[in-house]
Amino acid sequence: MPAKNTIKIYIPNGYYHIYNRGVEKRVIFQDDADYKMFLYYMFIYLAPPSVIQSRYEKLKSALKLGNFYSKVDLLCYTLMPNHFHFLVHQNSEKHITELMRRITNAYTTYFNKRYDRVGPLFQGVYKASLIDRDEYLLYLTRYIHRNSLDVIDYKNKIENYPWSSYRAYLGFEKSSYINTSFVLNFFSQKNEFLSYKSFVEFEQQYQLPQNILFDE
Repeated sequence: MPAKNTIKIYIPNGYYHIYNRGVEKRVIFQDDADYKMFLYYMFIYLAPPSVIQSRYEKLKSALKLGNFYSKVDLLCYTLMPNHFHFLVHQNSEKHITELMRRITNAYTTYFNKRYDRVGPLFQGVYKASLIDRDEYLLYLTRYIHRNSLDVIDYKNKIENYPWSSYRAYLGFEKSSYINTSFVLNFFSQKNEFLSYKSFVEFEQQYQLPQNILFDE
């Protein structure tokens, strides 16, 4: 039987929880440099080409073939020591497949060269679950951003975790490749108790369906 969410149901304008872990559950981000390199590839493939070209002029020719701005929107993400989570929206069918192939292949090449290893870094093909209800989508962003509670140094301080989009949602950082507005429009910008921060950080009993979540 295929592993959960390895068989994808792709539709135009679909929202997806994308996730994968290291092969044999190994650590895939060993230090800050590794996290930064993965974020670099996310930036290269998801940011507006004009922004990328202003920073990295030598990438102009590659961008014509490889950039997914306007094709895939990244709503949120969290990178953990041995896995990652994305919540994305694709504007047409199957762009996610190519995006994930490019990001993970580029990062695997970097990682293998840096640590003098060979072979796959990730546990098979990435997993993708279709999110077909706004309620699920909102709670999934909460689930993704709360992943960093499992990192001891950031227990109960997830707003300080540097490897997720949560700081962009709180306005602590700016990002050219994360679409925060779709989710934030569901919450109050003035009432603290109705804010996105309260939604994420206060304990709640709501349970998302297991079929759209990461396999522990």
